[in-house]
Amino acid sequence: MQALDDGPYGAVQARLAEPFDAVVDGPPMISLRVGAGDALERLGAEAEALAPAQRARVRLVLSQPLPEWTPARLAEAFVGTAWGLGSEAVRLVPFAPLLSADAPPPSRGEAMRAALDAVAPAMAPNGVGVILLDADGPPGLLVAGLAGATAGWRVAGARLAEPGRLPGGLVEMIPPGGRLGGAPRTRANRALSPAPGGTGDPAVITTRGVFGGPVPIEGRFSVSELNRVVTETAVAALQARGEPADGQHLLGELLVALDRSGQLRRYAVAAARATETAPPPTPVTGATAGDAPAAGELARRAAADPASRAIGDPASRAAADLLALVEGELARADQRKVAPSEGGRFWLRDPRDEAAAAVPLSDRLEWAIYSLLGAGASVPEAAVRARVEEMFVGPDAPDSWLVDACLASYGAPARGDGRLVALDDLQARTHDHAATIGLLADLGHRLGVHVFISPREQGRRAGTATLGAKLLPDERNPALGFLGRSGANALEQVDCCWYVRPRFAFLFEVEWTAMLGEPVLRRGRGIAADERLVRFLVVPPERVELLRRKLEHSPVLRARMEADNWHVLRMDALRRFAARPSPALVELEPYLGLDPVADRPDQLPLFEA
Repeated sequence: MQALDDGPYGAVQARLAEPFDAVVDGPPMISLRVGAGDALERLGAEAEALAPAQRARVRLVLSQPLPEWTPARLAEAFVGTAWGLGSEAVRLVPFAPLLSADAPPPSRGEAMRAALDAVAPAMAPNGVGVILLDADGPPGLLVAGLAGATAGWRVAGARLAEPGRLPGGLVEMIPPGGRLGGAPRTRANRALSPAPGGTGDPAVITTRGVFGGPVPIEGRFSVSELNRVVTETAVAALQARGEPADGQHLLGELLVALDRSGQLRRYAVAAARATETAPPPTPVTGATAGDAPAAGELARRAAADPASRAIGDPASRAAADLLALVEGELARADQRKVAPSEGGRFWLRDPRDEAAAAVPLSDRLEWAIYSLLGAGASVPEAAVRARVEEMFVGPDAPDSWLVDACLASYGAPARGDGRLVALDDLQARTHDHAATIGLLADLGHRLGVHVFISPREQGRRAGTATLGAKLLPDERNPALGFLGRSGANALEQVDCCWYVRPRFAFLFEVEWTAMLGEPVLRRGRGIAADERLVRFLVVPPERVELLRRKLEHSPVLRARMEADNWHVLRMDALRRFAARPSPALVELEPYLGLDPVADRPDQLPLFEA
């Protein structure tokens, strides 16, 4: 809260204030309320009484939704509150369902909507409401989004945290009449208030097409339109991530996109109407547009099964049905854009969409952690993790195992509690890269094959001479037409190559990182697979564990490496093979892999016989 009003003269101290109008006086203040009894009514009255100038000071509202009350949770809360806080506090617990089987549990959606309605009149045009979620995953996220949409708020951002973490995620919302996105500006670059019904008005959406204009957000809910938005948004999110993602990473982006298209508001209104009216049964289908068939189904279930009301309120059931619609579209059997992947994740089905994907998130995270660790000075591990959480949000939020693996690969514990020091020096790694290419060139000549070095590497020095000096006169312009025209052109980007025309070609990509997006997914794709073509990824032993974890969790990388005949060759194993008195190509196999067989002496006789 204090950071909101930090200025050039330093931070100011935030204070708690009971009256709502005291928030706008002096330094930033916080008004804290508990949503029980008549608290929301009093809050709404105080918000209405604020002058327009005073409302401009209220820029952030934080809220937490009610838990999903079940009989077991209510009984536990009643006993715990009574013993811990006393009889006055226990009156705030909605324990009526414990005394009467017909009493429905408190509605999470209704309580959240009432809180948003109460605080909306006090919000500044550039204010933001943030709902901090419990650790209940997608249902809580959708309940919050639907409650805000019903109350006339717009979803500006949404994301879920890792399972078990608190808060379990958040939903950022723009109040009714607020500014959605960038505000329109004059030629003098001054912000203008958005015109009602025009760009920036949160009460309208923009229709599709070149000449699409703003239309009211209120309208008829369409399942087919929801399916279109879900598919297009999932493709865009996966392309931005560059690697498979599970539904938890995609759901926040999908919720924002559904709000932008107006379908979230329309579904919320239709679900509320269907719950109240309980229309006759209508088949639930995702193939045609209609007036919230899933919402009507949830109302009929509630009417037919009174016990279901004790399991969840209508808002929770509406969120569950919306989640089923979203998941059903992503996992549809005839889905042509998104394909289920292993581990409950999704990836791009169309090769054209996959070719347009960004650099994999795992590679971007790896480079970011290397950069954050610096070049020798120790840094707090907690600060690195916090910075990573700020840099990678939404669909780019990385899994915890990936952050842990990158920190273990690039950092070592330093003196002091919780500090890390970088293991890699860029200058030393650059020298090792050139030296490894030079070793491959010398080894290739010892094996009696021709050698090619990428033109971009030939000017670098390895020892006392350049890498280009290691090539024989007939190797400076190799004729590799047997690889095809596109393959011959792409070969210039490969670090080193051993070849015997037209029998075979061994391609070597030398990397000091575990970032495989560029050498394997991009450059490797430019050279068509061929039975005479064998590819090798040369990596330092410090990257082995990180590379292993990436391959375990990325079916896209594993499939590409298998299809293109990739093999891993550790630098230390390469040096041991080159140190043999008389190396031969048939003896290279035991030195390949993340865990070479050559490292196990009991297995060597099998290959040296």
